[in-house]
Amino acid sequence: WRGGLTLWEEFYCSYPDGDQGADGTIYLVFDGNRFGENREMYFVRFTVDDVLARQPVSNCFRLIKLHEKNAPVRIFNATPNALPKYGDVVLEGPFGKRLDQMIRNHVEATDAKRLTDLYRWKLGPDEGFWHTEFWGKYMHAAVPYWQYTKNPSLKQGIQASFENLLPQQEKGGYLGNYSDEKRLYRKWSVWGTKYTMLGLLMYHEGFGDDRALDAAGRLCDYLIAEVGPEPRRGRPLRHTGFFGGLPSCSLLEPVVWLYRKTGEKRYLEFADYIVR
Repeated sequence: WRGGLTLWEEFYCSYPDGDQGADGTIYLVFDGNRFGENREMYFVRFTVDDVLARQPVSNCFRLIKLHEKNAPVRIFNATPNALPKYGDVVLEGPFGKRLDQMIRNHVEATDAKRLTDLYRWKLGPDEGFWHTEFWGKYMHAAVPYWQYTKNPSLKQGIQASFENLLPQQEKGGYLGNYSDEKRLYRKWSVWGTKYTMLGLLMYHEGFGDDRALDAAGRLCDYLIAEVGPEPRRGRPLRHTGFFGGLPSCSLLEPVVWLYRKTGEKRYLEFADYIVR
C-alpha cells in the first residue's frame, strides 16, 4: 500500500486480527500493552482513503477501546478465593455486547444436530476427512456459553445433538464415520475420536448425564484396544494420521480428563503410553 496510517501510537501491540467488508471497510482488533499495567484491547474501523491520506478522513473511521484492566464486569454468587463458575460472571460494555452478538449469531444459530448427522456416514475409498471433529469443538463452546446465558433454545439444541449422536456408537465402542477397514489408521480418524470424546466429556460436565461419560469410556476402551500398547491390528498410535502421529497423540487431553472423572487406572496407563 501507499500512504501510511498510524492507528495506535504506543509501543507494544500484539495479536492483531482483521477483515475487510464487502464495501471495502477494514476492521481490526488488537491488544495494547499486553504485558503492562494498563492492558487494553482495541477495535478500529477505517478505509483505504484513510490510509492514503495518512490520517482519518472518512466518516467511517472509528477507534474504540473494547477492554481495559478495570472494564465493567458483574460477578454473582462467587465463592471467595475460588474461580467463579460460568454464569457467575457477566461481561458488560462494548466487549460484552460483542460477546453476546457472537453467541447469538454463531453458537445459538448453529444446527448442532446436523453436526452429529455426519456420524451416520461411513465413507468409501476416498474417505479421509475430519467431519467428526466439528461436534466436539462446538460442544467446547456451546456448553459453557449455555451455562453463561441459560438460553433454553441453546440448551435444547445441545441436548438434541447428543441424543442424535448416542445411538450411532457401535457395540464395540467406536463412534465416528470411518469404515472399519479405514479407521484409526491414515488421515484424521483418531483426530475425530479425540474431539468426539471431548464433546462427550463437556456434555457430561454441563449436564451431568452419565450416558455421556459411559460413551466416552467405551470409545476410549476401543482406542486402547486398537492403538494402545498392544494394538489389535498392529497399528500403534504413533503410526496413525499425519505428521508422525502428532495430531493423533493429542488424544492425550480427553484421556487424562476421562481418568480424572472416573479414576479408572487403565485410562491413566493409556495416557502414560501416549506420553512415552
